Amino acid sequence: MKLSERISSGVVIRPQGMFWHGPEGTRKTGSAVSPKTLFLDLERGSDQYDVDRIHIVTYRDLLEALDLVIRDKTHHEIIVVDPIEIAEKLLIGETCRQLKIDGLQGLSHGAAWQYLRENFDAQLMARFNEVRRSGRHMIVIGHAQVRTVTLPGLAEPFDRYEPRIDKRNADTLVEWADAVLFFDSCAERQRADRARDSWARLEREKPGWPERAVKARVYFAGAVVREHRGSSWSRCGVARRHACRRAYRRTYRRTRRSRPTARGL
Repeated sequence: MKLSERISSGVVIRPQGMFWHGPEGTRKTGSAVSPKTLFLDLERGSDQYDVDRIHIVTYRDLLEALDLVIRDKTHHEIIVVDPIEIAEKLLIGETCRQLKIDGLQGLSHGAAWQYLRENFDAQLMARFNEVRRSGRHMIVIGHAQVRTVTLPGLAEPFDRYEPRIDKRNADTLVEWADAVLFFDSCAERQRADRARDSWARLEREKPGWPERAVKARVYFAGAVVREHRGSSWSRCGVARRHACRRAYRRTYRRTRRSRPTARGL
């Protein structure tokens, strides 16, 4: 066989594996909702959504649910494990039960932690790969926590968000995923606060604005939302600035035309 016969090109369409994590209340679960999604729910976070779900109570329930997903063909195209840290807690309990210890510190030299990581790879990650081989997309959702890290070359440590699971298991999950998404609402809140402060400053500087200035403000906010839904973050920011300038100029010009002058009195 020649080398040219073994070379392939083009985009390969295959099921994706994703890892979503972030602080609480950032709508990670809601972002995965669709008619073709099946939730393996470990904390009943999907109860507020109209979706298909399997409630997981024990570690054996999780393994059996994953095996059923791999073996049985249904209309579900997206399988979601939510959240992964509870799955790891159940695995820790199963590991301690098998080793007959009270906690992972019960064995010397970190042997229990090594056993936990091996089970995480052999039992959970192996099933995640089998789900993708069966033709389904796999999404793993987890929470994040703040950890202080020190990088080589930096004198001062700093805080950053990391998954709320064992460091080695988190690295394995990140390497497995085709896309790692971080959910946070702080940036959007800061944008909203800056926009509110900008309008308050304009109202203080131009105290004689009529009611149509408020209408233009509402119209501008709706235009920004529509632009944000159909564009990227950077394009949305540029469109917002241009739209703000146009709305301000139109409103200010109308305001100047409508004001009575000394000649007209």
